[in-house]
Amino acid sequence: MKLEFMKIKEYSSIDNLECISNSLFFHGNKIDDRSTQMVNVFSKKCKVNLEIIYQNETNTFLVNANNKNFIEFKKQILDTIKVNNIPSIFLEATSLGYTEILQILLSLSGVESKDIKISILYAEPLEYTKKVQNNLDNEAYELSEDYHPHKYIKPFLLKDPHDAVSTNRTAMLITFIGFEENRLGRVIEKNNEDDNKYNDFIYVMPVPGFKFGWENISLSKHYHLIDNYKEMHYAPADDPYETYRILEKIIENNPDRKIVIMPLGTKPCTIGASIFLVNKKLENKIDVATKFDFPIKSRGRSKGISKIYEYSLKLI
Repeated sequence: MKLEFMKIKEYSSIDNLECISNSLFFHGNKIDDRSTQMVNVFSKKCKVNLEIIYQNETNTFLVNANNKNFIEFKKQILDTIKVNNIPSIFLEATSLGYTEILQILLSLSGVESKDIKISILYAEPLEYTKKVQNNLDNEAYELSEDYHPHKYIKPFLLKDPHDAVSTNRTAMLITFIGFEENRLGRVIEKNNEDDNKYNDFIYVMPVPGFKFGWENISLSKHYHLIDNYKEMHYAPADDPYETYRILEKIIENNPDRKIVIMPLGTKPCTIGASIFLVNKKLENKIDVATKFDFPIKSRGRSKGISKIYEYSLKLI
């Protein structure tokens, strides 16, 4: 079944969020104030808690510290929902990474009941931790310690030829950008090394940002990398629905193109891209894929909680 947006709610406190006691709660690593608070509160409220950690090196998942391949991962999720008669599911996206969110949503599309409520939670940071340095860049942030090589996330990959070799078959890259300019820089550098693997770039900027002026930080860090972009779109940093709508528009305007989506921006934009990719996979849209760099997130990368969002979905 496909995923459909229902509504977006905004909260000023975790205490204001409601949770049905017989719920299933997905979460990832607790690495900063907001992920720790969100996980601690909801793990107490929900009946079943599953900590999901994707392991890039082995292409497997740790589910409550137990190693699972992709098939076992999906089966455990569906069995957990059925055995416990789960009426409501929460994904704590602050702690979950892109691969975890994408694969959990893909697994949930296999649920047989349309009555299950799905909510994705995200806590916006009060501030990001700045990197201590001696140069003049006062807006440098310590968000990731390192990155892995870019690779496809199965089953969201292009069939042969993967990123194409001839100009008329080369894929178009859609990339969301945030505060980390080196992430996009690695993509462009790799593109040059691979003899124009992508012949068109489309950028999606987080406008407006979580806070007034944050979008200017993203732009200032990336302006030197986007001289030759085909087009630029703007999606609010906190609105996955608008991200979904923009991706839909781009696909409609490029019906015969191979598309690779690389969400390097805000988590709500990543959520929107994840829902979009799941639905396109269910529609058997084979020319839409995704690649990622699987960042190793810095501990203490943010401080405090500003707003909390609940993105409600339904299965159709």
